[in-house]
Amino acid sequence: LRALTAGIAKVHALDGSRWALHEGETLNAAFVRDYPLVHPGQSPDKRAEYAAWAVATADRVAQALERIHQRGIVFGDLHPNNLMLSPDGRVFFLDFELASPADDYQAPKLGAGGFAAPRSLSGFDVDRYALASLRLWLLMPLVTMLHLDHQKADQLMRAAQRLFPLPDGYFDEAREIYARAANGSSTALRASAGVGGGVGAGAGVGAG
Repeated sequence: LRALTAGIAKVHALDGSRWALHEGETLNAAFVRDYPLVHPGQSPDKRAEYAAWAVATADRVAQALERIHQRGIVFGDLHPNNLMLSPDGRVFFLDFELASPADDYQAPKLGAGGFAAPRSLSGFDVDRYALASLRLWLLMPLVTMLHLDHQKADQLMRAAQRLFPLPDGYFDEAREIYARAANGSSTALRASAGVGGGVGAGAGVGAG
């Protein structure tokens, strides 16, 4: 649950035991202020500085997400406006209203464009897909096109690697989850067309 006013977030503990107030800003707000490619005359050093921050931030989000998964919870709505950064660099997840137990996962009907996993993914993979998009979005904020063409992900990742100094393997997990999403969507589309004898639901975009 979340109430966000003037940079103050009220965050409900996962176990429901308490509320806490945390000062900070959304990841989206930090990105809008600091993303170097929208500011003219940015030097390679500035791009490198931003890339180091983006990688570190994505890694902290991944660590926090893993703790949520260890509790058996699918967050279900991971995107930059549902993440808050505190002044000391900590990451807080906001807005758990679409979260559900992994063993009784309920796919929401809507989701944030580019972060919402296709229907071929479920459970923790829904969050892993959104995390892959978050890693990519921090460097190439064009992920909204991915639900139209999953092949764009590889193009965007290669562009990010050309523009920013990134650690080896930074996109390895993202490539794996995007490949599974694309393969699952292709299978669903073939089934809906009657290929292979099945009639399926087709490929849709669910909510993360």
